Amino acid sequence: MMLDWFDTLNTTVLPIEFKNGKFVLKDGQKLPAIKEGARAEIVIPTFYIEDKKIKEEYNKEQIFPFFPSKTAL
Repeated sequence: MMLDWFDTLNTTVLPIEFKNGKFVLKDGQKLPAIKEGARAEIVIPTFYIEDKKIKEEYNKEQIFPFFPSKTAL
């Protein structure tokens, strides 16, 4: 797993739901005020994404060698 810029920060998990074109807290309340420039990631089951191009782009299977070729183990 690759570390990201916020991996060393204290983080808060907000349980959200997408309703009427907006993200809201899972209990239906508005999201709390968030500072401008804040960054986050949305982790979502792929079947909820409707845009096929986005599904393909963000779910590409990539193979990375663990060891260089012909490495003696």
